Amino acid sequence: MGRFWLGFGSAVALLAIVGVVLVSGAYDVAASRPHTRPVAWLLDTTMHNSVERRSADREPPPFTAAQVRAGFALYADSCEHCHGAPGRQPQEWGRGMLPRPPALSTATPHWDAQELHWILKHGVKMSGMPAFGATYSDAQLWELVAFIRAMPQLPRGEYTALETELRQRREATAVQGGATPVGSERGGNAGAGAPRPRG
Repeated sequence: MGRFWLGFGSAVALLAIVGVVLVSGAYDVAASRPHTRPVAWLLDTTMHNSVERRSADREPPPFTAAQVRAGFALYADSCEHCHGAPGRQPQEWGRGMLPRPPALSTATPHWDAQELHWILKHGVKMSGMPAFGATYSDAQLWELVAFIRAMPQLPRGEYTALETELRQRREATAVQGGATPVGSERGGNAGAGAPRPRG
């Protein structure tokens, strides 16, 4: 019986401390300062477990070089400014976010393809990561996953080469008076030179 009251008292004391922190504003929410280690662990663990649980029913397609190339266009338009690229830092305002957007050219191996797709589609609350499901189709999101998964294996200088090719293709389309869609750009030899993605 004594153990019950000891445990009950400890729980009440913990709730009281949490309540004081919440009401008093004692916890510093400034993005210019990192979270305390316990809070960072709590948020990171919650996010990883939540994504793993909700993405388990997704089946990644067999990625192709054409998907990698189409996904590059999406990444360049919507992701690079926050996450950077091989040999390239994110924009200055992206470096001021907390949590700081991870460098996807190195962080990708920590996530399965279906988990990346879920994050891209639904975003992550209170992290600055938007839900692209309202902007891109599922097929486009898989193209983006294909590129993100392939990015760590890009040969040196390949990202810049892809960027130059994309700009030239869009300039040519503009001259012809047509609109170039974002992603799914498979005109011509779409798969040439693109790295083979991991499954």
